[in-house]
Amino acid sequence: QNMDVNILLKHKNDSFSIAILHFAENDFMVVNPVEKKYFKGMRWSYLVVSEIVVRSRPLHIDIRFNDKKMDRFRMASSHIQGIVNEFVLRAPKSSKYIVTFESGSRTFEYGNEFISVIHKTTREESAALFGDNGAGIGVCSSKIGTADLLSDNVDAKTKRDMREVDRNIDLTGQRVGEIHRQQLAIERQLDSDIERLENLNMRMENTNARIANQTDRVNRIG
Repeated sequence: QNMDVNILLKHKNDSFSIAILHFAENDFMVVNPVEKKYFKGMRWSYLVVSEIVVRSRPLHIDIRFNDKKMDRFRMASSHIQGIVNEFVLRAPKSSKYIVTFESGSRTFEYGNEFISVIHKTTREESAALFGDNGAGIGVCSSKIGTADLLSDNVDAKTKRDMREVDRNIDLTGQRVGEIHRQQLAIERQLDSDIERLENLNMRMENTNARIANQTDRVNRIG
């Protein structure tokens, strides 16, 4: 079954974009929720994955590939356990992914079909999972956060800290969505202004043509 989860895609310059990580039967991809298609160069077969790295930086994951020339795929998400678990479960029988936890990162269970921290959905149902905020930006409606993935023996302070991280990521996503909505509004206004100017220019050209035609007729009469 296909699965979607919202993530923050991390670019080479360390900036983030809201995106959707889409797990399909034979491959996975990073989808632009605005354009409704995957980012160029961000669709891979499960066969090319070699290692999943849970970073020491909270909520960060790297996906690394067999071909060392391929850039690693970096993301941040409050559903890191579910993402790692899904990759491991979908690994081809001929492959066995290495899962690495960097020093300082929190370990967790994975490779278990009973772990259900991400709502499974087909692409047709994904709108129910990713609320459209008016700009086509998908914001996951799930209330499951990193703190909920921690084991019961983790101290309360750590869980509070992780909930604060979850809140900060949510706020970042909301702010990015707000900025994007403003950008789209500006682009729509510019497109409208350009269209009006083009129409005005066309009318002026038609008027000039009529004046030139009438002037020519007057000159011929004279």
